[in-house]
Amino acid sequence: MKDSDLLLSLQRSNLFKNKTKDEIRHLLSNINYRIHCYDKKQIVFSYNQSADTMGILISGCVHVEKLLPCGKVVIITKKDDYSLIAEPSIFATIKFYDAIVTVYGKSTILLLHKNALLKLFTLDSAIMHNFLESVSNSMITLKNKISILSHRSIQARLSHYLIDSFNKEKSKEITLPFSKKALAEYLNVSRPSLSRELKILQDKNILSFKNRSFKIINIDALNNILLNDSNLSNLINPKDS
Repeated sequence: MKDSDLLLSLQRSNLFKNKTKDEIRHLLSNINYRIHCYDKKQIVFSYNQSADTMGILISGCVHVEKLLPCGKVVIITKKDDYSLIAEPSIFATIKFYDAIVTVYGKSTILLLHKNALLKLFTLDSAIMHNFLESVSNSMITLKNKISILSHRSIQARLSHYLIDSFNKEKSKEITLPFSKKALAEYLNVSRPSLSRELKILQDKNILSFKNRSFKIINIDALNNILLNDSNLSNLINPKDS
């Protein structure tokens, strides 16, 4: 990989944001790092690996996955170009990674041991700030995914996702960042079940969709789906008064 291409990619990453190419070049010259190319479906980090290394996705796409006790794999989040990978794990007290990072398409990743990252912190305090910001954002993403999966019905999970997207984009017209198959995996439902519920919501004039493009027609109805699902959960699992 050309030095100029690497520096440009790192400039766009959260860890090195607001840094010039010369600043990044200087920082890299003072630490050890590896650049590795992965093919589709290769595993970058897994449960049996020591949690002492993070990655910066130079190009490509990876899925962060959890293996449930029943044996089913759930996609926690999808990361693409310039994202940090496994950054919440390397300074935790856990010995091994608590998730699986799998390459979704051919990808190039810069691998950075925690000792090298600590050295970056001493060389430039802004790197530490960027790292902590990225970890915080990752925790928010994880919390939101857990919140989505806490819903019992497919319609409620879908409604939660669409309302979140509406709040972020400030628009009722939403373009999925991935395929409907990937959306089904993200919501932890089957593709046919998701398609069936989408058709029901479209027939009720709550939303419309074509391929990866969605339009929310009745956001109040989506909120009511969430409310009714929460009430059902309380009836099934009442809290102690």
